[in-house]
Amino acid sequence: MPVNLKGLKRSAIALYLFAAMAFSASSWALPEGPPTFPDLPGWDHGEVILTTLETPSGNMGYWIERNYTRRSDGHSIDVVLLKGPGTAWQGLQEAVSADDGPMGSGSTYRSVRIGGHKGILEWHPLTGRVLVVELAPDITVTFETVYDDVDLEGFALELTEAVDTE
Repeated sequence: MPVNLKGLKRSAIALYLFAAMAFSASSWALPEGPPTFPDLPGWDHGEVILTTLETPSGNMGYWIERNYTRRSDGHSIDVVLLKGPGTAWQGLQEAVSADDGPMGSGSTYRSVRIGGHKGILEWHPLTGRVLVVELAPDITVTFETVYDDVDLEGFALELTEAVDTE
């Protein structure tokens, strides 16, 4: 069955925007400038794609992407990191567990904690799962996969711990 990656990316961006309004800040921070993604054992990785978020008022941060592919079976995770003042999370302090209602397409959402960082996990029966994690007031990371056997939360924890210690 073909996978609609564009729909998954749109879903991740929509989920990020929802999360941006839903969560407040934590105390974690990366160095100034574009952060990097670590290499992880058992995973091959694609090239890092860096986009500077320039606006007429100045630099609003970075959009950084990298694909990780599990060596054992070729299943993958797309990781997107947003860093800068234009990527801040705001809002909801309470836990979330919901679905998209009777008019929706079967998506479910729930808040999670990944290594102490706030996050929200979306599952959609057609496009897969998206996990959005707030690493700092100005750093958000999304993890996207269409594969049910990929431990998205475990991978996110491994990646954020590797970034935390660099």
